[in-house]
Amino acid sequence: MTDEITSWLRQQLENQRHTAHALKTLAMAESPETAAILRRTSDQLQADADAKARLLTGIHGPSDRLVDGTPECKGCRDLWPCTTVLYLAQPFANQLGYRSEWLP
Repeated sequence: MTDEITSWLRQQLENQRHTAHALKTLAMAESPETAAILRRTSDQLQADADAKARLLTGIHGPSDRLVDGTPECKGCRDLWPCTTVLYLAQPFANQLGYRSEWLP
């Protein structure tokens, strides 16, 4: 489960980046008002995906320290996957591959 949630969540974030790019492409064919909304939404999706990816890479992740055979999170010392990562994954709960045990 340790590597699975991280890999799965990274794929969801990559999908979110693709959606952001698609919105910017779509904006080119829309009215100025609609285009502005699509570009702003695209920027927000991209920034959101980037921030979540930074949390996974730089702060939260499984450490080498085990508690009863389960790794701790290197960022918060909760058992892995930590509550923060479970909350990061929750908005994608309707996507293929999400597991019920990942509910926070």
